[in-house]
Amino acid sequence: MRKGKHLGLIVPSAIIPEARNIVINPNHPMMKEVTIEMIRDFTFDAKLQP
Repeated sequence: MRKGKHLGLIVPSAIIPEARNIVINPNHPMMKEVTIEMIRDFTFDAKLQP
């Protein structure tokens, strides 16, 4: 990602096994075209906290 070749990197979620997170490269030329499609509330499960 440092070279700016990739817009984003899809990585597995550490909290939700079925979910994926996308790390977005803010320096990529197509960054200006990135949009947020959906925002969801997330409640952190207290059992996962130390």
